Amino acid sequence: MGKKDQAVAVETPTTTSQNRFVITGLPRSRTAWFSAYLTTDDCLCYHEAIAGGDDMRAPGFAHVGTGESGYVLVPDWGENLGEHKLVIIHRNPEDVHASLSKLDNATVHDKAWLLTAMATQLRALKGLHIEYEAINSSLVEIHEYLGLPYSPERADLFINLNIQSQDWR
Repeated sequence: MGKKDQAVAVETPTTTSQNRFVITGLPRSRTAWFSAYLTTDDCLCYHEAIAGGDDMRAPGFAHVGTGESGYVLVPDWGENLGEHKLVIIHRNPEDVHASLSKLDNATVHDKAWLLTAMATQLRALKGLHIEYEAINSSLVEIHEYLGLPYSPERADLFINLNIQSQDWR
């Protein structure tokens, strides 16, 4: 007769708060790009998970993160960040406003004051602060901070990709 089928135990990495992360910035600060770039076989990076109410426990991934452009609008979430690592992308609010205006989003025209207030709040957060213009040259530093392996080939593949969400809240 044949061998008996045996169940093989497959060890899957567990995600703890120590290897979860949030990448945040103003809208149009490449948070959607980061969600695609950082998602690999070992890492799942959502986009707008906090605002969308997604569960960031994602079994089977060693690292789980989210790119959030509305992070500072979530009341008290930063105070409860715990051991999540935080990467803050800083982009000039006037540039963000101009970029949003190109989307023909009627609600954007009266939001310049909000973008400035959000930018001020982002500066006060604890974490790794990166200027928008320096993202590409800071990828190694971001990977080291998050504890993720860096691949120059992957970076080269993604650097010139324009990844955006279809709508902005």
